[in-house]
Amino acid sequence: MRFDEVKKLIGTRITTDEENIAEAYDLAGAVEITGARDGYLSGIVGSGHRTYSTKITWFNSGYTAVCNCNRSGICEHIWATLITAEEDGYFEDIDEGASSGLNPIEVMLGDGKSVFVSNRGAAKSVQQKAPPIPRWKEVLKQISAGGSVEVQKS
Repeated sequence: MRFDEVKKLIGTRITTDEENIAEAYDLAGAVEITGARDGYLSGIVGSGHRTYSTKITWFNSGYTAVCNCNRSGICEHIWATLITAEEDGYFEDIDEGASSGLNPIEVMLGDGKSVFVSNRGAAKSVQQKAPPIPRWKEVLKQISAGGSVEVQKS
């Protein structure tokens, strides 16, 4: 399974409100990608005393997505992690393989969290590269140099 397939599947599980909140986190620079490689993405979403840890893994037969917020299932923090990783270019070199034929199912864990799993063929590998500089660091550098910043909604 590829990153873009995981993002598409998870995107079907969020509401418009959750999507808007996730985009606000992303635009505010409140998403830090803490780990990114083929089959794995983790991040910290929020600021101050209200931060949430997210972890998304994917593999041949499906994916898992976990956040330490009090919500079960897919939340705005998971979505914010995914869209930030995509916009920052963490998975640009993913091999474009066969189209998806996924049928996700939700499995409830004992702690009340959900794991979403789907059936899929062989995963494609990506070539490891240095992670890109996060947008918030580029914006901060630009502001520190006396420049102005225009905020755009994608």
